[in-house]
Amino acid sequence: MRNEEDLVQGDELPQVSRGQVFTACAGTSVLFVFMAGWLRSFATAHGAPESLVSDPEGLGLKTGALALGCTAMVTLGRVALLSVNQDFARATRRSNDQVRLITTDRPTDRCAICGLALN
Repeated sequence: MRNEEDLVQGDELPQVSRGQVFTACAGTSVLFVFMAGWLRSFATAHGAPESLVSDPEGLGLKTGALALGCTAMVTLGRVALLSVNQDFARATRRSNDQVRLITTDRPTDRCAICGLALN
């Protein structure tokens, strides 16, 4: 939980509503879907090979292992950064505290936010 000694006067972020969190997640999802569609159309229109635009084989073992390895490296890097950089740790706590109300109020909200993030 939050360590009150780490907070400076005015250091807390304003509380956000459930609607604001869902609006931000939905807006980001729409933006990424639009960007992906535009990039695919652009690549197709400019002669990119079909194998570059879409993966006909799906996610193979090698690609899946690479994705898991990258995820683990990012997670380990973040944990290391949190333990050595107090400013980063404080900023992370501030951001988490801002939306903690959403994730503790309704457990089903977690699934909805994750669904929007996976879009």
